[in-house]
Formats: sequence, structure tokens, C-alpha cells
Amino acid sequence: MGQRKEDCRTTYTKKALKDACKELIREHPERKLTVKNLCARVGINRATFYLHYDGVGALLQELVQPLGDQISNLLLENSLQTEKAPEVTGKILKLLETNPEVSELLMGDTPNRVELDVRWDPSQIQAWKELHHVTDEELSWFTDYLMGGCMALMRRWYRDGTLGENETSEFLQRIIYGGLGAF
Repeated sequence: MGQRKEDCRTTYTKKALKDACKELIREHPERKLTVKNLCARVGINRATFYLHYDGVGALLQELVQPLGDQISNLLLENSLQTEKAPEVTGKILKLLETNPEVSELLMGDTPNRVELDVRWDPSQIQAWKELHHVTDEELSWFTDYLMGGCMALMRRWYRDGTLGENETSEFLQRIIYGGLGAF
């Protein structure tokens, strides 16, 4: 059986909760979001909140996932084209810059930080392994290192703003491809 279309009241409530989430982050990025303050902002009760989400974490994940999907798509479309890497990194930084509330959840020094779920295509992973002559375990270690390091540098770019988008992109590429040079 197919998935049922979402009721317009559900759509409205979820949008209102996401909007409230963004407003509260904008107003007080240092405060932890709670079901209580989200419900008060939207004018719903806790039961209604829990009808739609298991908790604040689920709401936050749903809020950041569209950006995560855009980033995943950029990476998947260009993962084997090293000449496009600076352009792709620049596009990712631009996405973060144009989505400030979501970026705050991913990059900010906030108690509400959410880890980005980047999805990799298995066929591209295999091609990448063959291209760089790495084992499954080496690839797993390298991607953990790469994602952690890239996220840390992008958080610094977001927080400090000392380097421009192009300089940050070029710096990330030097680190990534310098690291790949070991293989």
C-alpha cells in the first residue's frame, strides 16, 4: 500500500514548529530548545508535538535534512571529478551561508547542534576505492577523518568569518587532496 498524503493540518503544524524552531535559534542560539518552549511559541500542547515528532532531536533532524540532501547530491554528482572540487566546496559554503538558522544548528556553538547525515552512493564508493587503492577499513577511517576535519574547518569559517568563501574552499581542497596523496 502507498504512503498516505499528509493532512493539511499536519503540514501546517510541522511548518509552524520548524518556523518556531528557527525563530528561537535566531533569538537565543545559546539556549537548548525544549518541547515546552516550542509548544508555547506555536500555541499547541505537548501531545500534539509528540503526535508529529519523537522529540526535539527529530524535529531538528527534519529541519536540517533538506540541506543535508542538497550537500549529499553535490558531493555525489561530483565525487570523482577532482577538477570540480573547489567549485563544489564553494557551493556547499554558499548553501550554509544562505541558510543561517540551519547553519547555526550544524556549525554554531549551540547546545542544539545536529550532525549532518551525508549519504554516499555505494557505486561511487567502489569507484573511489579503486581510484585511490584503499581498503574498506582505510576508506572508513579516511572518510571519518575527512568529514570531521572538514566540518571543524567549516564551523570555524562560519564562526570566525576570517577567510572568505574562496580561500576556505581552496584550503579545504589542499588538505583533502594532500591527504589523498598518501594513497
